[in-house]
This record gives sequence, structure tokens and C-alpha cells, in this order.
Amino acid sequence: MIDVREAMEFAGGHIEGSVNVPWYWYATAVAAVPRPISMAASPPGSRLDCPCTGSTTPPLPLMRQVQIAAGSLVLIGLGLGSWVAPAWILLSWFVGAGLVFAGISGFCGMARLLALMPWNRISI
Repeated sequence: MIDVREAMEFAGGHIEGSVNVPWYWYATAVAAVPRPISMAASPPGSRLDCPCTGSTTPPLPLMRQVQIAAGSLVLIGLGLGSWVAPAWILLSWFVGAGLVFAGISGFCGMARLLALMPWNRISI
């Protein structure tokens, strides 16, 4: 069985014997396939009756960390821009521009930086 979730999600719990190959690794291979690959998935919130292994305290998924960090930086920029110096509003502009760039290009610099943080280091 192949688990296509991110490595951190896989470390949080997976079916014994499954192999973690994140979906984004398939991007170039899937482009060469003439028809889409179908995958079986369980409905959200359902439990599979398979023996599972993994960490009891996995890190938050990377995209949630990006959302928390980006939202915090925007709020900090707005707060400092209102109460300290108007130039701090540029922090919010910078984060917003980065999110637009990430959405258009598929490259998220903040996600790359967060992935290097010690709490996101997992051993599989």
C-alpha cells in the first residue's frame, strides 16, 4: 500500500507495511499518463480496521503551520503599522505577495523554511 500524504502526516499514523511516497513526487509521472490515476480513499472521519503505527504526537501538517505563521505575520504587521510606525504595514504586504506567488507558482518559501525547523524533523 502506498500512502501519498506528506511525511509528517505519515509519521502521525499509517497502516503497517505501507510506504510513504508523497503525492507531489508523482507530478511529473502523472503528466505522462493519458488518463487520471484513480485512488481509493476512506470518507473523512472514518476509521480503517487495519493495524496502524506512528507517533502519538505528530507535528502539525506543514500547510497549517504556514497558515498560522502567515496569519500571525499579517496581524503583527497590521498592529505594528497602526501603533508603532506606518512602515510596518509593508510586512503584511510582503506576506500577502508571498502567498499570491505561492498560489501561482506552486513554490512556498515559508513552507520550505518551516520544514527545516527542528519540530518538523522526523525519522521514518
